[in-house]
Amino acid sequence: MNSTGQSLGISMSVPLFSRNQGEIAQSQATIDQIRARRDAARRTVESAVYGALARIDAQRRQVESYRTRIIPAATELTTLAEDSYKLGRNSVLALLDAQRSLRDVKREYLQALLEFQAALADLEEVIGGPIA
Repeated sequence: MNSTGQSLGISMSVPLFSRNQGEIAQSQATIDQIRARRDAARRTVESAVYGALARIDAQRRQVESYRTRIIPAATELTTLAEDSYKLGRNSVLALLDAQRSLRDVKREYLQALLEFQAALADLEEVIGGPIA
């Protein structure tokens, strides 16, 4: 028996291993993007915290300097100017100048205290609550 004729074949690929790989890849990309945003936000907050801490430290050192060195020195100079005035060695202008300098130093000290408190408030704002 001879068989001659035409044969026709159809081939079709069946996606046996696809299993929604496109949606999975898209979900993974979204997760990676969210993680990157979270990491960027964390770095921003960390930078703000470190900046606020550096400002607090600088302001604290300035306040301490006024408290331990600058105000006592200005007070001593004012006392010396008063004593010199009482003994007739200095004019009233020298005494008034020393008193004005002491008043200016105390005003600067109060300004430094205010800036220190502002730096603490900035840190509290960054961390979202009071400093323990």
